[in-house]
Amino acid sequence: MFLVHESAQSGSTPSLPSILFRLFLVLAFVAYVAVLLVVAHRWDLPAVGLQAGLLLLAAFVIEMVSKALFGVLFRDTLLRQGRRITIRRSVQAAFIGTAVARLIPAGGTLSPGAMAWAVRSEDDRAAGAALRATATSYGGLLLTTGLVVGWRWPLGDRSLSSTGATTVAGVLIVIGTLMLVGGRWLGPIVAVLPRRLRAYLGPTADAGPVTLLEAGLIALRIVLEATVLWIVLRAFDVDLGALQTMLTFGVAKIIAGLPVTPGGLGLTEGGMIGVLGAIGISSQLAVAPILVYQIIDYWMTTGIGLVAATRSPRPGVGSTDARPWRRELQ
Repeated sequence: MFLVHESAQSGSTPSLPSILFRLFLVLAFVAYVAVLLVVAHRWDLPAVGLQAGLLLLAAFVIEMVSKALFGVLFRDTLLRQGRRITIRRSVQAAFIGTAVARLIPAGGTLSPGAMAWAVRSEDDRAAGAALRATATSYGGLLLTTGLVVGWRWPLGDRSLSSTGATTVAGVLIVIGTLMLVGGRWLGPIVAVLPRRLRAYLGPTADAGPVTLLEAGLIALRIVLEATVLWIVLRAFDVDLGALQTMLTFGVAKIIAGLPVTPGGLGLTEGGMIGVLGAIGISSQLAVAPILVYQIIDYWMTTGIGLVAATRSPRPGVGSTDARPWRRELQ
């Protein structure tokens, strides 16, 4: 299922496809940075000074905290089912799930499986909790973005209160709300799935309605991730209000989930630059900070997730034997 799967289990030398994939990822990152440097040179953008550098460092730290909160959300669902994994393993699972979501078109659908794989040594039936954490997190994003799109003044002098925007906002709010109350419909859906898939999911996400703790973790994570974008833009002297930042961030994350490119790479940047352009930020000012933001949000978190995957313990190591989990995937 995962490119690091074989080497992480056996401890042997990575296979040739795995090596080639990692080489491709490194080359893609180098190309991305090269594009950023060309843009900075051609458009004569200001050099990043000490203050901007500190802001970017703060953005990176906040990005890491937001991903860790996703792991805490995952662990909380397991705890409420009477199952226990360590904080370290749950955070590791969050980064691995994020990496899978970024490396594969529509990879978010595979994130729960990736997270369950990451904690298999401590709990081999964690996929249901991972599914709930993923669904509720995305539901919170859709709901928040829908509320912002429906706001009467998110773009300064340009109102988004038109019929089209109101329709989009309504759709996002409805879908987001349905995903947030996933505890009421995931269970019945899982109940009619094939036996092997039910066994893989184990204790499912059917843990009742979203709790206050879950809602708080989801809201805090969204705020922190949007703050990362605001800080990066601020480092390049681009100032946005809270609603404008949330609108840009929400649109970017929704585009990233489209099954076109891995993690929406390319589409996300274009969408963010388009939203900023509608706000009144020229592309000359927007391109460099958006590319830098993607380095923090996409490339760094993906790299950390891949490293975390190579350090995931082998099945059978820990408190739970993961062989049933492996049989179900086969």
